[in-house]
Amino acid sequence: MGGKTQMIKALLKVWFNHVKDHIVLYILTLVMFLGGSSLGALTVSSLGEYQIQELVEYFDFFLKGLAGLTINSVVVTQDAIFNNLKFIFIIWALGLTIIGIPIILLIVSFKGFIMGFTVGFLILQKGFAGMLLSIFSVLPQNLFYVPSLLVCAVASITFSLCLLKGSMGKGKFSISQMFINYTLLLFIFCIITVIGGLVEGYGAPLTMKFIITYFQ
Repeated sequence: MGGKTQMIKALLKVWFNHVKDHIVLYILTLVMFLGGSSLGALTVSSLGEYQIQELVEYFDFFLKGLAGLTINSVVVTQDAIFNNLKFIFIIWALGLTIIGIPIILLIVSFKGFIMGFTVGFLILQKGFAGMLLSIFSVLPQNLFYVPSLLVCAVASITFSLCLLKGSMGKGKFSISQMFINYTLLLFIFCIITVIGGLVEGYGAPLTMKFIITYFQ
């Protein structure tokens, strides 16, 4: 137990130091994420009546099916982990290029858009039940996904900037050592993302079933 506590403390220390050393990039990526989230929420309110009706019908159909089905948590978990790790891998690969920074920021904004649209739609169309779904079925896994996304994005941008400095003859550091550190950092947050996938696969379906059964 003591070993696990020490490991968690060490990971938190690495994260806090990384945030402190790259605070400007963290602010930039956070602004991109929040901007995407805001745009997603605003998009819900700007949809036409026909589009809203189609989404509501599809979502209601999904909820009715969920209430009567036995959820295969293994499949849900695998899909959640694969989909989120896919984005981290893309961000990692973009960090190996000098021109990947704008695309990394667009990915962060896109992920924010999806979250903002989802939460905005649930609350706007389902009221109190939608708010509960957002808090207990959307938020928990994103407490793992979002920090992992932001850290990986900042690490990738940082490495990309180092490559740029190196190509301009201004780099006074070991690219190979930085690459190892960069890859290890993203691997750590891949593990955190996997934990988020487990929460989504095994926790979210249960809370969704409970909420739609008693609050719909």
